[in-house]
Amino acid sequence: MENGKLWKKNDTMNDTSQFKKQPKKNDLHSILNCIRQIFHETMDKFQLVIIVPLLIENSILQSILTEEEMELVNNIVFFTDRTHTENQSRLSNSRISRTLYESSTNELEENTIEENITDTMVFKMLKILYSYPIIRKAAASYQMNASAQALLFKHYIDYFMEYIISIMQLTPEKEMIKNMHYRNVWFRDKNALEEIRKLTANLETQREAKEKEMESTMTQYKTDTLIIDKLNEICLEDLQNVGNKYEKKQYSLYKNWEIKRDELHDKLDQIKKEFDMIKTANFKMISDINNRRLKTEAQLLSVINRYDTDIDDKQLEYEELCEIYESDKMEKNLLKAAIQYQEDTYDLFLKDDYDETLEYYAG
Repeated sequence: MENGKLWKKNDTMNDTSQFKKQPKKNDLHSILNCIRQIFHETMDKFQLVIIVPLLIENSILQSILTEEEMELVNNIVFFTDRTHTENQSRLSNSRISRTLYESSTNELEENTIEENITDTMVFKMLKILYSYPIIRKAAASYQMNASAQALLFKHYIDYFMEYIISIMQLTPEKEMIKNMHYRNVWFRDKNALEEIRKLTANLETQREAKEKEMESTMTQYKTDTLIIDKLNEICLEDLQNVGNKYEKKQYSLYKNWEIKRDELHDKLDQIKKEFDMIKTANFKMISDINNRRLKTEAQLLSVINRYDTDIDDKQLEYEELCEIYESDKMEKNLLKAAIQYQEDTYDLFLKDDYDETLEYYAG
């Protein structure tokens, strides 16, 4: 870019005297050395461009750059890919529609603006990356990991720049031929400017025709607007008429609703009175039921107390009878034992008497 600015500053195409002067040999060598230096620095930065995606993937830049610089690098990579895709699409469209000169010219101007913005951003990114020695050292180690297309493109750029430097070391005859070539280029540029002026005049004529067409279109638009306003007024009147009819209908419905509401209020008051009467009767019935319940509970309590007393007496009587039963049972057992003893004694007596009788009759 600096060389381009230097060339534009020194470029005076209207002055033909520059083609007669030959540069000094020392000046030519200094220019060549400057070009070589710029070329080597440019190629170093181009190597950085090739390996920026690899550095981002391996998280090397995150540990070196600041957050703002890292954000700039990421935005540049994303924006460059998107702009490259859009430019390819726009270029193909411009080739198809070559007859529309005005639209294609605007598209090319927009593309040029985007490319200038992209170049400025890329140069800023390269300046940041080139300012870190550790990143320049990393470029050499990651160079072989770059894509084959990038390496091939770098090789062609090297060859192209070396070729440019070699052809700049020309003889006076070749320098004169070169100057003549520049003259031809200048004349062609002059003719191109004249052609551009003619095309500009043609475009101005087309613009005036478009303005006239626009005026007729605006006149038609105003006429259509008046018609639409009239239609809007008619629609508003119809809406007001419909609204009035609807309001009358709603008012009659509202009156009928008020009458029904009053009737319902009267019925509700009657129901409230009946409900109060039923509630009073229920309260009286509940009071009577509570009184009867209290009376019944008192009677039940007295019966329970009397029952408890009778139960206690019966329990004592039962215990006494149990004691009598036990004593009678013991006496019964004693009597049974005495009777059994008497029976045994009687049986023994009978046996002895029977034995004596047998002995008597036997003897």
